[in-house]
Amino acid sequence: MGLIHIELFATLDLVGQSPGGPDEDPAGFPFGGWQAPLLDEVAGAQIGAAYEGTDALLLGRRTYDIFAAYWPYQEGGEDNEIATLFNSVPKYVASRGRPDLSWAGSTQLGPDLAGAVREIRGIIEVLYYRTNQLLAPVRPTARKTTTAWPPDES
Repeated sequence: MGLIHIELFATLDLVGQSPGGPDEDPAGFPFGGWQAPLLDEVAGAQIGAAYEGTDALLLGRRTYDIFAAYWPYQEGGEDNEIATLFNSVPKYVASRGRPDLSWAGSTQLGPDLAGAVREIRGIIEVLYYRTNQLLAPVRPTARKTTTAWPPDES
């Protein structure tokens, strides 16, 4: 049975936030996109290593929409290695609605999400990419946390 790897961008106190841009987080969080200015060669190598062996992406609809608007257009650029990987593997999308699945290799999972995930676990590795809505039911102690940034260091 295949493995599900969880890629979660989180602070040390496990607050999961979007790394890409300020419009990715829910309203009221003014620090969306916090990760981009901090990337360097070491961080890039770690991110690349996290995706080694990935055979498919398992995404929630919001994350899928963000990825589908970005990754198909990045091959040949600075993010070529990850773009080539993301564009070549199957993308499985968990959504209660009817998302636009125009990104090549995209499939919406059925209403029985647990059953659908069991079926695709025949794939060697599935990358479950920072989708807090999907992750919450599988965490032992799912909780929502709000943290002020920057932290008060007085």
